[in-house]
Amino acid sequence: MNTNIKKIFKSLFISHLLINITNCLCNIISGYIAGNLLDSIALSCSSIVTPFNSIIFGMSAIHSSASEILCGKYMGVGDKKSMNKTFSNAIIISIFVGAIIALLSFIYAKPLLLLLGATNEIINAANSYFCSYSIGIIAIIIMPVLVSFLHLENEGKYVTISVILLVASYGLFGFILIKVLRLSYFGFGLTNSLSQIVTVAFLLIKLFKNKSILSFDIKQFDISFVINMYSL
Repeated sequence: MNTNIKKIFKSLFISHLLINITNCLCNIISGYIAGNLLDSIALSCSSIVTPFNSIIFGMSAIHSSASEILCGKYMGVGDKKSMNKTFSNAIIISIFVGAIIALLSFIYAKPLLLLLGATNEIINAANSYFCSYSIGIIAIIIMPVLVSFLHLENEGKYVTISVILLVASYGLFGFILIKVLRLSYFGFGLTNSLSQIVTVAFLLIKLFKNKSILSFDIKQFDISFVINMYSL
Protein backbone atom coordinates (compact mmCIF):
# COMPACT_ATOMS: atom_id res chain seq x y z
CA MET A 1 0.00 0.00 0.00
CA ASN A 2 2.92 2.36 0.75
CA THR A 3 4.23 1.85 -2.78
CA ASN A 4 0.79 2.64 -4.17
CA ILE A 5 0.49 5.83 -2.08
CA LYS A 6 3.92 6.98 -3.29
CA LYS A 7 2.89 6.30 -6.88
CA ILE A 8 -0.30 8.33 -6.50
CA PHE A 9 1.57 11.21 -4.83
CA LYS A 10 4.19 11.25 -7.58
CA SER A 11 1.48 11.13 -10.23
CA LEU A 12 -0.49 13.98 -8.61
CA PHE A 13 2.62 16.12 -8.13
CA ILE A 14 3.87 15.73 -11.69
CA SER A 15 0.49 16.09 -13.37
CA HIS A 16 -0.46 19.21 -11.38
CA LEU A 17 2.98 20.71 -11.91
CA LEU A 18 2.65 20.25 -15.68
CA ILE A 19 -0.89 21.66 -15.65
CA ASN A 20 0.26 24.79 -13.79
CA ILE A 21 3.28 25.24 -16.06
CA THR A 22 1.03 24.91 -19.09
CA ASN A 23 -1.43 27.41 -17.63
CA CYS A 24 1.41 29.91 -17.02
CA LEU A 25 2.78 29.46 -20.56
CA CYS A 26 -0.67 29.99 -22.05
CA ASN A 27 -1.12 33.17 -20.00
CA ILE A 28 2.23 34.44 -21.30
CA ILE A 29 1.22 33.69 -24.90
CA SER A 30 -2.18 35.26 -24.26
CA GLY A 31 -0.49 38.45 -23.10
CA TYR A 32 1.80 38.43 -26.14
CA ILE A 33 -1.12 37.95 -28.53
CA ALA A 34 -3.13 40.72 -26.88
CA GLY A 35 -0.21 43.15 -26.82
CA ASN A 36 1.16 42.45 -30.29
CA LEU A 37 -1.79 41.30 -32.41
CA LEU A 38 -4.61 43.26 -30.76
CA ASP A 39 -4.68 46.21 -28.36
CA SER A 40 -4.88 47.35 -24.74
CA ILE A 41 -8.54 46.34 -24.56
CA ALA A 42 -7.53 42.76 -25.37
CA LEU A 43 -5.01 42.94 -22.51
CA SER A 44 -7.88 43.94 -20.23
CA CYS A 45 -9.90 40.95 -21.49
CA SER A 46 -6.95 38.68 -20.79
CA SER A 47 -6.60 40.11 -17.27
CA ILE A 48 -10.31 39.59 -16.59
CA VAL A 49 -10.30 35.97 -17.73
CA THR A 50 -7.06 34.96 -15.90
CA PRO A 51 -8.62 34.64 -12.39
CA PHE A 52 -11.67 32.98 -13.95
CA ASN A 53 -9.34 30.50 -15.63
CA SER A 54 -7.53 29.86 -12.34
CA ILE A 55 -10.81 29.04 -10.59
CA ILE A 56 -11.73 26.57 -13.34
CA PHE A 57 -8.30 24.93 -13.21
CA GLY A 58 -8.51 24.77 -9.40
CA MET A 59 -11.94 23.11 -9.47
CA SER A 60 -10.73 20.65 -12.07
CA ALA A 61 -7.56 19.87 -10.07
CA ILE A 62 -9.61 19.01 -6.97
CA HIS A 63 -11.94 16.87 -9.06
CA SER A 64 -9.10 15.02 -10.82
CA SER A 65 -7.25 14.46 -7.53
CA ALA A 66 -10.31 12.91 -5.87
CA SER A 67 -10.94 10.55 -8.78
CA GLU A 68 -7.26 9.63 -9.11
CA ILE A 69 -6.93 8.76 -5.41
CA LEU A 70 -10.00 6.52 -5.61
CA CYS A 71 -8.69 4.95 -8.81
CA GLY A 72 -5.32 4.36 -7.11
CA LYS A 73 -7.12 2.54 -4.32
CA TYR A 74 -8.68 0.13 -6.81
CA MET A 75 -5.41 -0.16 -8.70
CA GLY A 76 -3.77 -1.33 -5.48
CA VAL A 77 -6.08 -4.34 -5.29
CA GLY A 78 -6.16 -4.97 -9.04
CA ASP A 79 -9.82 -4.05 -9.46
CA LYS A 80 -9.82 -3.01 -13.14
CA LYS A 81 -13.62 -2.81 -13.33
CA SER A 82 -13.83 -0.22 -10.54
CA MET A 83 -10.90 1.69 -12.04
CA ASN A 84 -12.78 2.00 -15.34
CA LYS A 85 -15.93 3.01 -13.46
CA THR A 86 -14.01 5.74 -11.61
CA PHE A 87 -12.54 7.02 -14.85
CA SER A 88 -15.91 7.00 -16.65
CA ASN A 89 -17.65 8.86 -13.81
CA ALA A 90 -14.83 11.41 -13.61
CA ILE A 91 -15.16 12.19 -17.33
CA ILE A 92 -18.97 12.39 -17.20
CA ILE A 93 -18.92 14.74 -14.20
CA SER A 94 -16.26 16.87 -15.94
CA ILE A 95 -18.51 17.25 -19.00
CA PHE A 96 -21.54 18.07 -16.83
CA VAL A 97 -19.72 20.66 -14.69
CA GLY A 98 -17.98 22.14 -17.75
CA ALA A 99 -21.30 22.53 -19.58
CA ILE A 100 -22.84 24.36 -16.60
CA ILE A 101 -19.87 26.73 -16.25
CA ALA A 102 -19.84 27.35 -20.02
CA LEU A 103 -23.55 28.20 -19.96
CA LEU A 104 -23.17 30.50 -16.96
CA SER A 105 -20.16 32.28 -18.47
CA PHE A 106 -22.06 32.75 -21.73
CA ILE A 107 -25.15 34.16 -19.99
CA TYR A 108 -23.65 36.16 -17.12
CA ALA A 109 -20.41 37.53 -18.57
CA LYS A 110 -21.95 40.86 -19.55
CA PRO A 111 -23.94 41.43 -16.29
CA LEU A 112 -20.80 40.60 -14.28
CA LEU A 113 -18.72 43.10 -16.24
CA LEU A 114 -21.41 45.74 -15.68
CA LEU A 115 -21.32 44.98 -11.98
CA LEU A 116 -17.54 45.45 -11.97
CA GLY A 117 -17.97 48.88 -13.55
CA ALA A 118 -16.23 48.13 -16.84
CA THR A 119 -16.52 50.61 -19.71
CA ASN A 120 -18.82 49.84 -22.66
CA GLU A 121 -15.81 49.29 -24.91
CA ILE A 122 -14.32 46.67 -22.58
CA ILE A 123 -17.73 45.09 -21.94
CA ASN A 124 -18.34 44.56 -25.66
CA ALA A 125 -14.84 43.18 -26.24
CA ALA A 126 -14.86 40.93 -23.16
CA ASN A 127 -18.37 39.67 -23.90
CA SER A 128 -17.25 38.70 -27.41
CA TYR A 129 -14.21 37.00 -25.88
CA PHE A 130 -16.30 35.04 -23.35
CA CYS A 131 -18.75 33.85 -26.03
CA SER A 132 -15.98 32.02 -27.89
CA TYR A 133 -13.98 31.17 -24.76
CA SER A 134 -16.95 29.29 -23.27
CA ILE A 135 -16.81 26.79 -26.16
CA GLY A 136 -13.64 25.26 -24.69
CA ILE A 137 -14.53 25.23 -20.98
CA ILE A 138 -15.53 21.54 -21.02
CA ALA A 139 -12.10 20.73 -22.47
CA ILE A 140 -10.42 22.85 -19.76
CA ILE A 141 -12.24 20.86 -17.06
CA ILE A 142 -11.50 17.47 -18.63
CA MET A 143 -7.80 18.02 -19.32
CA PRO A 144 -6.47 17.69 -15.72
CA VAL A 145 -8.52 14.50 -15.31
CA LEU A 146 -6.97 12.96 -18.44
CA VAL A 147 -3.49 14.09 -17.43
CA SER A 148 -3.85 12.56 -13.95
CA PHE A 149 -5.11 9.22 -15.25
CA LEU A 150 -2.45 9.00 -17.95
CA HIS A 151 0.24 9.55 -15.33
CA LEU A 152 -1.37 6.89 -13.17
CA GLU A 153 -1.08 4.51 -16.14
CA ASN A 154 2.62 5.42 -16.63
CA GLU A 155 1.86 7.26 -19.88
CA GLY A 156 3.59 10.49 -18.86
CA LYS A 157 5.27 10.95 -22.23
CA TYR A 158 1.90 11.69 -23.82
CA VAL A 159 1.20 14.28 -21.16
CA THR A 160 4.48 16.01 -22.04
CA ILE A 161 3.50 15.92 -25.71
CA SER A 162 0.12 17.43 -24.82
CA VAL A 163 1.82 20.37 -23.06
CA ILE A 164 3.86 21.08 -26.19
CA LEU A 165 0.77 20.64 -28.37
CA LEU A 166 -1.32 23.02 -26.26
CA VAL A 167 1.28 25.79 -26.26
CA ALA A 168 2.04 25.36 -29.99
CA SER A 169 -1.64 25.28 -31.00
CA TYR A 170 -2.34 28.32 -28.83
CA GLY A 171 0.25 30.32 -30.76
CA LEU A 172 -0.84 28.92 -34.14
CA PHE A 173 -4.56 29.53 -33.63
CA GLY A 174 -3.82 32.99 -32.29
CA PHE A 175 -1.92 33.90 -35.46
CA ILE A 176 -4.49 32.39 -37.84
CA LEU A 177 -7.67 33.61 -36.13
CA ILE A 178 -6.46 37.10 -35.24
CA LYS A 179 -3.72 38.03 -37.69
CA VAL A 180 -4.99 36.20 -40.79
CA LEU A 181 -8.79 35.93 -40.34
CA ARG A 182 -9.00 39.13 -38.26
CA LEU A 183 -11.63 37.80 -35.85
CA SER A 184 -10.43 40.25 -33.21
CA TYR A 185 -11.68 39.62 -29.64
CA PHE A 186 -13.90 36.70 -30.68
CA GLY A 187 -10.87 35.09 -32.28
CA PHE A 188 -8.87 35.76 -29.11
CA GLY A 189 -11.31 33.72 -27.03
CA LEU A 190 -11.58 31.08 -29.75
CA THR A 191 -7.79 30.68 -29.68
CA ASN A 192 -8.05 29.56 -26.06
CA SER A 193 -10.97 27.22 -26.79
CA LEU A 194 -9.58 25.50 -29.88
CA SER A 195 -6.13 24.91 -28.39
CA GLN A 196 -7.73 23.22 -25.36
CA ILE A 197 -10.09 21.14 -27.55
CA VAL A 198 -7.27 19.95 -29.84
CA THR A 199 -5.13 18.92 -26.87
CA VAL A 200 -7.96 17.06 -25.13
CA ALA A 201 -8.81 15.32 -28.41
CA PHE A 202 -5.19 14.12 -28.62
CA LEU A 203 -5.31 12.73 -25.06
CA LEU A 204 -8.69 11.06 -25.63
CA ILE A 205 -7.51 9.40 -28.84
CA LYS A 206 -4.50 8.03 -26.95
CA LEU A 207 -6.72 6.62 -24.20
CA PHE A 208 -9.29 5.08 -26.53
CA LYS A 209 -6.76 3.58 -28.95
CA ASN A 210 -4.91 1.69 -26.22
CA LYS A 211 -7.30 -0.82 -24.66
CA SER A 212 -4.81 -1.68 -21.91
CA ILE A 213 -5.35 1.80 -20.47
CA LEU A 214 -8.54 2.84 -18.69
CA SER A 215 -11.68 2.67 -20.80
CA PHE A 216 -14.75 4.92 -20.86
CA ASP A 217 -18.33 3.69 -20.70
CA ILE A 218 -21.22 6.14 -20.26
CA LYS A 219 -23.42 3.32 -18.92
CA GLN A 220 -21.24 3.16 -15.80
CA PHE A 221 -22.43 6.52 -14.51
CA ASP A 222 -23.52 6.16 -10.89
CA ILE A 223 -24.34 9.19 -8.75
CA SER A 224 -23.68 7.27 -5.51
CA PHE A 225 -20.26 6.37 -6.84
CA VAL A 226 -19.59 10.05 -7.57
CA ILE A 227 -20.58 10.99 -4.00
CA ASN A 228 -18.17 8.35 -2.70
CA MET A 229 -15.47 9.89 -4.89
CA TYR A 230 -15.77 13.21 -3.03
CA SER A 231 -16.25 11.77 0.45
CA LEU A 232 -12.73 10.33 0.63
